[in-house]
Amino acid sequence: MKALWRTASAWLDRNFTVKGLIGLLLFLYSFVPDSVARSDYWRARWHAISIFLLSPVGRVTLIVAGVLIIWLDHRGRAKASNRNEHHGKASDIPIQSSKLTIHSANYAAIDGGGKSYDVTEFMRRIVSGNSLVFDIENHNFVIGNTNFVPNDPFFGTLKRLQVSYSYDGGPVATIERRENSRIVLPEDSIIFGLRQQLKQAAKSATEAKDGYLAIIAEMQNKHRDEITALRKDWPREWKEQSQQFVQLSHTGIRADWHDTSAGAGWRICGGDIDRTRQMEVLCRLAGNLLITSPKISPTLPPHIKTEPQPSWRWLYYIKEHGTGYESELLGAHEIFDDGQERRVQAGSIRNLGGVSANLCLDLAGFEVLGSN
Repeated sequence: MKALWRTASAWLDRNFTVKGLIGLLLFLYSFVPDSVARSDYWRARWHAISIFLLSPVGRVTLIVAGVLIIWLDHRGRAKASNRNEHHGKASDIPIQSSKLTIHSANYAAIDGGGKSYDVTEFMRRIVSGNSLVFDIENHNFVIGNTNFVPNDPFFGTLKRLQVSYSYDGGPVATIERRENSRIVLPEDSIIFGLRQQLKQAAKSATEAKDGYLAIIAEMQNKHRDEITALRKDWPREWKEQSQQFVQLSHTGIRADWHDTSAGAGWRICGGDIDRTRQMEVLCRLAGNLLITSPKISPTLPPHIKTEPQPSWRWLYYIKEHGTGYESELLGAHEIFDDGQERRVQAGSIRNLGGVSANLCLDLAGFEVLGSN
């Protein structure tokens, strides 16, 4: 009943003033049947007037007067409403700018469903100075002749008001208050500060958790790699690599090395294209085995361990190992503009497949015994 009375009161307030109600009563009076001798009562007191009003012409006059009053009343209210919407009342427009900024606001059922009303403009208009106080009721969203919540969003359910605001250029905060309660903006500074601290603490906790999980994942991966390396049969890996080299040991493929002012480098050559490429692949595999073998990798010289090209890493290891590499005395020199000379150095690993196969067997033994 309370909600029905509020709805009826709001409808009467939107559609009728006192003049409109008088016109409505005149209109109704002309149609109500005369069951209590009303005509005789008025005829006895105002004889001339009652004769006219109670005549057919008089009844028509009352009907026209009532309709005319109602029409004029609605017309006046419509003009006032349009004037307020386009220009606004002086009391509705803030006199000065406020530190409180309403970004958005909506009023709807707390559990969803029904209609959602955008009441952003309403909340902005009721800001007083740098604050806002509002009692949340369906019928309270009214300014002048404008009702921002003309109907109950979802009859029979609890509603809520959600507002996003900022204060004095600070961060945007979103709060929610239920129907039949009061909203005060800005919120208490202590509550607002605690809310910001909680948000920051939650963010820091999330970042710390992510960092902790990343460290654990890195440690697990590292330990997994170490366990895999320990479990791997490294002597067998080198023996299989040796067998691959043996298949190319009689192809005439060699590796030539040179060191000039343009830099040092290797070139694998001496066989057909397919076998030469196969040899390059085997050298890359052997170079990678050098830095992954648990007993061999710690013994590598720094310039070999840091060599970025795996195939060159293997060839330099053969050269440093001394087996199979032959220096070539070219007798060539480079002469520079300042008159200085630089000797061109060169060498080669002949029968690259056979030399590599034997060295792989040596390294297989090293992985077993741990010494050369």
